[in-house]
Amino acid sequence: LIPKRTRTIGFVINDIASQFSGILLRYTGELLRRQGYSMMICDSAHDTKLEEKNIQFCVDKKVDGILLLPIGMDPANLCSAQEAHVPVVLLDREIQGSSCDCITIDNRQAASRAVYLLAERGRGREGLYRNESRADTCQRPSGGGSCIHASKAGKPILRYGRAKIFSAR
Repeated sequence: LIPKRTRTIGFVINDIASQFSGILLRYTGELLRRQGYSMMICDSAHDTKLEEKNIQFCVDKKVDGILLLPIGMDPANLCSAQEAHVPVVLLDREIQGSSCDCITIDNRQAASRAVYLLAERGRGREGLYRNESRADTCQRPSGGGSCIHASKAGKPILRYGRAKIFSAR
């Protein structure tokens, strides 16, 4: 009997032009090749309807699994994969109500550590602007407002607010 495996993983990506996506594609492809898999890339171009079509396309092509860097947050978009018993792993963003495995990055912790290290080296003018138009990869504090994430000698060096993450000195 011929096994029903294609040794292909579908990678549904939210924006193929972003630097983050490019890095993910490069290293994921490298790891998959080492394991004898190929990768089929589908760009959703920040369009949730296209994302859903791309997931269905991967299912129709009988991929062995789907890596999804999601745009949409509706678990219904994953129905075609779940019905076909195709495993889906979410990258960078969780979809509430889905049963998919998820790999996320703690952006707040990373930003806090980066700003703290900059402050340690006497650099106090650096900052990071967070674009509000894109989906946030981490949850905001439930009451709104700001949270202080890093301090040096009791003095805040990183604040998380609604519009910006910045260092203050």
